[in-house]
Amino acid sequence: MRMFSFMSGLQWYEIRFIFAIANVAKIREFVNTFSLKSFSFRLKQGICPLGSAGKQAKTTRHLLNHYLCTRMEHAKKDIETKADVELMVRTFYTQVVKDPEIGSFFTHVNFEEHFPRMFAFWNFILLDEAGFTGNVFDKHANLGIESKHFPVWLRHFKNTVDDLFVGEKANLAKQRAELIAYTFDSKLNKK
Repeated sequence: MRMFSFMSGLQWYEIRFIFAIANVAKIREFVNTFSLKSFSFRLKQGICPLGSAGKQAKTTRHLLNHYLCTRMEHAKKDIETKADVELMVRTFYTQVVKDPEIGSFFTHVNFEEHFPRMFAFWNFILLDEAGFTGNVFDKHANLGIESKHFPVWLRHFKNTVDDLFVGEKANLAKQRAELIAYTFDSKLNKK
């Protein structure tokens, strides 16, 4: 992860140079140590530029893209554990706090205090785990959230799930998020 943090600010030609002088074992070691989600923005939203595995890479960049796309397709799994839910929730909130349209709703949140409740909520929704009590809607009723904010929230949620997971529970997470967004919007904005 340390190597990726260093490389995140580099341009493609700089990364290409680094990988051109590195051997294949080092590339594989690097690829195995960083988060595929964190690097996916470089892969144009997860679309593999080479298409099928049979096509040949022409440059180091294409080779790396192809290798990462192949790994991403095979590395994704369904949401199965509490750790998966935690990854989903933490990744999602890392994105929404940066969003210029909805980030302001989260500036007052102490996430380290609030994460356990969010984990419990999504564990209940996706894994049928007991442990969540409370009224989710009441906590959000007086925040000034408008109808225009829900599509943004939902887009971030779906992108997070799609970047990290694939499968029945991943689809269920997106469906439940749609239902939550619709329900909150209907109640808050009296549709």
